[in-house]
Amino acid sequence: MIGLEEVSKPSSPIKVITAPIVDVASWLGSTLMPSVAAAGLFVAGLGMLLMFTALVFMVKNLRGALLRHMDGLFRTYFFRTDARAYGIGLVSTVLVQSSSITSSLMVPLAGLA
Repeated sequence: MIGLEEVSKPSSPIKVITAPIVDVASWLGSTLMPSVAAAGLFVAGLGMLLMFTALVFMVKNLRGALLRHMDGLFRTYFFRTDARAYGIGLVSTVLVQSSSITSSLMVPLAGLA
Protein backbone atom coordinates (compact mmCIF):
# COMPACT_ATOMS: atom_id res chain seq x y z
CA MET A 1 0.00 0.00 0.00
CA ILE A 2 1.07 3.53 -0.57
CA GLY A 3 2.65 5.23 2.42
CA LEU A 4 3.11 2.08 4.49
CA GLU A 5 6.42 0.46 5.24
CA GLU A 6 6.91 -2.92 3.64
CA VAL A 7 7.04 -5.79 6.13
CA SER A 8 9.18 -8.80 5.35
CA LYS A 9 7.67 -12.25 5.29
CA PRO A 10 8.06 -13.90 8.71
CA SER A 11 10.55 -16.73 8.97
CA SER A 12 9.55 -20.27 9.75
CA PRO A 13 10.17 -21.04 13.44
CA ILE A 14 11.70 -24.39 12.47
CA LYS A 15 14.19 -22.67 10.17
CA VAL A 16 15.05 -20.16 12.89
CA ILE A 17 15.68 -22.95 15.43
CA THR A 18 17.68 -25.20 13.10
CA ALA A 19 19.70 -22.51 11.28
CA PRO A 20 22.65 -22.52 13.73
CA ILE A 21 22.95 -26.32 13.54
CA VAL A 22 22.80 -26.25 9.74
CA ASP A 23 25.43 -23.50 9.63
CA VAL A 24 27.80 -25.48 11.90
CA ALA A 25 27.29 -28.69 9.90
CA SER A 26 27.94 -26.87 6.62
CA TRP A 27 31.03 -25.17 8.04
CA LEU A 28 32.39 -28.50 9.35
CA GLY A 29 31.72 -30.14 6.00
CA SER A 30 33.44 -27.42 4.03
CA THR A 31 36.38 -27.17 6.45
CA LEU A 32 37.14 -30.85 6.98
CA MET A 33 36.33 -32.27 3.55
CA PRO A 34 38.56 -31.87 0.48
CA SER A 35 35.80 -31.51 -2.13
CA VAL A 36 32.25 -30.24 -2.44
CA ALA A 37 30.95 -33.78 -2.99
CA ALA A 38 32.68 -35.05 0.15
CA ALA A 39 31.32 -32.11 2.13
CA GLY A 40 27.82 -32.88 0.86
CA LEU A 41 28.15 -36.52 1.86
CA PHE A 42 29.44 -35.47 5.28
CA VAL A 43 26.48 -33.15 5.88
CA ALA A 44 24.03 -35.81 4.62
CA GLY A 45 25.56 -38.42 6.92
CA LEU A 46 25.45 -36.04 9.86
CA GLY A 47 21.80 -35.33 9.09
CA MET A 48 20.98 -39.03 9.04
CA LEU A 49 22.80 -39.53 12.34
CA LEU A 50 20.85 -36.68 13.95
CA MET A 51 17.57 -38.01 12.56
CA PHE A 52 18.12 -41.53 13.90
CA THR A 53 19.27 -40.19 17.26
CA ALA A 54 16.11 -38.10 17.52
CA LEU A 55 14.05 -41.14 16.52
CA VAL A 56 15.62 -43.26 19.27
CA PHE A 57 14.88 -40.61 21.90
CA MET A 58 11.32 -40.20 20.61
CA VAL A 59 10.69 -43.96 20.79
CA LYS A 60 12.03 -44.10 24.35
CA ASN A 61 9.80 -41.22 25.43
CA LEU A 62 6.73 -42.63 23.71
CA ARG A 63 7.38 -46.06 25.17
CA GLY A 64 7.47 -44.57 28.65
CA ALA A 65 4.39 -42.42 28.10
CA LEU A 66 2.14 -44.70 26.07
CA LEU A 67 2.95 -48.29 26.84
CA ARG A 68 2.58 -47.82 30.55
CA HIS A 69 -1.10 -47.01 30.10
CA MET A 70 -2.03 -48.59 26.80
CA ASP A 71 -0.10 -51.86 26.78
CA GLY A 72 -3.12 -53.88 27.82
CA LEU A 73 -5.32 -52.28 25.19
CA PHE A 74 -2.89 -53.09 22.39
CA ARG A 75 -2.32 -56.67 23.49
CA THR A 76 -5.91 -57.59 24.29
CA TYR A 77 -7.76 -55.76 21.54
CA PHE A 78 -5.63 -54.70 18.58
CA PHE A 79 -3.16 -57.58 18.38
CA ARG A 80 -5.21 -60.47 19.79
CA THR A 81 -4.89 -62.41 16.52
CA ASP A 82 -2.63 -62.05 13.53
CA ALA A 83 -5.57 -61.42 11.21
CA ARG A 84 -6.88 -58.60 13.41
CA ALA A 85 -3.44 -56.97 13.65
CA TYR A 86 -3.05 -57.20 9.88
CA GLY A 87 -6.52 -55.76 9.28
CA ILE A 88 -6.00 -52.86 11.67
CA GLY A 89 -2.64 -52.11 10.08
CA LEU A 90 -4.16 -52.22 6.60
CA VAL A 91 -7.09 -49.97 7.51
CA SER A 92 -4.92 -47.44 9.35
CA THR A 93 -2.52 -47.30 6.40
CA VAL A 94 -5.34 -46.65 3.97
CA LEU A 95 -6.87 -44.00 6.25
CA VAL A 96 -3.71 -41.97 6.62
CA GLN A 97 -2.67 -42.52 2.98
CA SER A 98 1.00 -42.64 3.95
CA SER A 99 1.43 -38.88 4.24
CA SER A 100 4.91 -37.88 5.30
CA ILE A 101 3.81 -36.17 8.51
CA THR A 102 1.68 -39.10 9.59
CA SER A 103 4.47 -41.52 8.70
CA SER A 104 6.94 -39.57 10.78
CA LEU A 105 4.57 -39.84 13.73
CA MET A 106 3.76 -43.52 13.18
CA VAL A 107 7.36 -44.76 12.86
CA PRO A 108 8.13 -44.18 16.56
CA LEU A 109 4.87 -45.89 17.49
CA ALA A 110 5.84 -48.87 15.34
CA GLY A 111 9.19 -48.92 17.12
CA LEU A 112 7.37 -49.38 20.42
CA ALA A 113 6.16 -52.85 19.49
